[in-house]
Amino acid sequence: MSKAIGGRRWLRLAVQIVGFGVCVGIVAWLVRVATTGAQAEALKELKSISAGEIATLIGLSVLTLALNGLLFWIACRPARWAGRMTLAGIAATNALATMLAYLPFKISAAARMTVHLRRDRISVAQMFAWWGCFFAAMGGTIGPMALASVWRGGMDSGWWLACSGGMLACFAASLVMARFFAAERGHQWLGRMAGAGPWRRVLTPVRVEELHESFAMIACARWLAAAYAVRVVDMAAQALRFRSASEAVGDAMSMGDAVVVAAGYYGMLVLSPFGALGSREAGAVGAGALVEGSASETLAATTLVVTGAEAATLLVLGLASLAWLGPGVFRRRERDTAEAGSPPTGEL
Repeated sequence: MSKAIGGRRWLRLAVQIVGFGVCVGIVAWLVRVATTGAQAEALKELKSISAGEIATLIGLSVLTLALNGLLFWIACRPARWAGRMTLAGIAATNALATMLAYLPFKISAAARMTVHLRRDRISVAQMFAWWGCFFAAMGGTIGPMALASVWRGGMDSGWWLACSGGMLACFAASLVMARFFAAERGHQWLGRMAGAGPWRRVLTPVRVEELHESFAMIACARWLAAAYAVRVVDMAAQALRFRSASEAVGDAMSMGDAVVVAAGYYGMLVLSPFGALGSREAGAVGAGALVEGSASETLAATTLVVTGAEAATLLVLGLASLAWLGPGVFRRRERDTAEAGSPPTGEL
């Protein structure tokens, strides 16, 4: 048995190393593409970039980092244990974890979890419930925005109608489903599903409790609406960042295209198991293939400009956050298990 477990660990390690290698290869390929042909001419435009354009790129990177920290704070508000979570602590942890997202082996998620478990004294189950609420708001906003952009090809009246309608539908569906599963009847249904054949390995008793807590948090309408609103502002900032970068290389993309590309870029930051480096760039280029426009001809150069601005921002703010939190936060210490074990409840 121990040999089998050890074999699986080595396999996961090998997959992470190979995946990270592929991501580094993607960056190398992107650099090669960006330094040849029309893309190389676009990069030459950066020699004349103004201080205002640099400040805009850095400012938008700071803004989106701050908004995502605010989103994590909003996502945990319906929980009973939210009182021990400060906005400053969550924002600093988010800045540190986002900086570490460039690395493989899920170091970013491990660092985020370690800080909150030891500094804020919440449980692992509460962490996963918190993340579930965060992802619910992300999917309900980014999905409709990206799909509407691909369908309409620009931000016309049809785009606004499809985007707002899609978000409202996602919000209503999330709220109805969350309130059902947060109630006792839904909790019991999940418990019965955990004992059913095909779901037995996925819906373990621990996972059922995590889902129940997550649904209780999502079921709070006012905080879910606040999360949706902040996510929309964040995606607007991320799209503006791509548009500003494309202007800096002399080939401005439309806001509709920028929304799609930004959604691909950010989506891979969140979803990639191999680290953000290379994965986000692949997501941006892949999303750019879904839209038409002259900006796609210089998308590699534009994406590298965005990555460069964000990397510089994250390095400064991530290290500052680590200094503020204190490196000692990663040292093992005695936890108040009674306090950490209190379950969150939704404000229904």
